[in-house]
This record gives sequence, C-alpha cells and structure tokens, in this order.
Amino acid sequence: MHARHAVDAGVVLPGFSEGHTGLAPDLGACELGSPLPHYGPRPGS
Repeated sequence: MHARHAVDAGVVLPGFSEGHTGLAPDLGACELGSPLPHYGPRPGS
C-alpha cells in the first residue's frame, strides 16, 4: 500500500479519533502533518 492510500482512509471512532485534519483519520499511528509524539523522559525532568 502506498502512503497516499493511508491518508484520510480511517474511520472516525467517537472518543478516540477526534482531531484529524482531513476528511477522515489517517491510517497508522500518526496523523499526516501533526507533530510526532514524544515518548520517554524530557530533558530537565
């Protein structure tokens, strides 16, 4: 599957997939164009 097929190809799940930026959520772990999540300790914490 090409990446373009994953954009806006998801299904809206109330209480879980709010905040998508296109017509529907993207497939995969991150929404295209959104900042990547930061896992683990933060500097200075």
